[in-house]
Amino acid sequence: MVGGNPTLGWGTRARVTNMAGEEFEAAPDGEETAPRAMPETGLVLVVSALGVLGFLAGRWWMLLAPFFAVPAFYLGLDREWWGYGLGDGWQYAMFAVLTIAVLATAAGVALRRATSLERGLYRRRG
Repeated sequence: MVGGNPTLGWGTRARVTNMAGEEFEAAPDGEETAPRAMPETGLVLVVSALGVLGFLAGRWWMLLAPFFAVPAFYLGLDREWWGYGLGDGWQYAMFAVLTIAVLATAAGVALRRATSLERGLYRRRG
């Protein structure tokens, strides 16, 4: 398709589906642009990374990290740095993801501290 989409006008981009069913926009000169990654993949990576970082740090102050990482991810979605932007009800989804991220981080910290107590790395004070 050279020159654009004749239905939408010659200077517009057409929505095209590849063989895998992924949608992408075709450039006006007929070149394909890469399909965008799904934001769910990024959310899984962020939550998983927070759990691992919680385990590696082993400190309770790591519970603050989700309050920076999750809003930063949603800021990137809003600015369309990745994904397709924010949809309706995004704030409820962000609250749910933030809750899951805090729980994953807490689980990582608790697991580290539980396994380290046996070796005496964290001594109980009092």
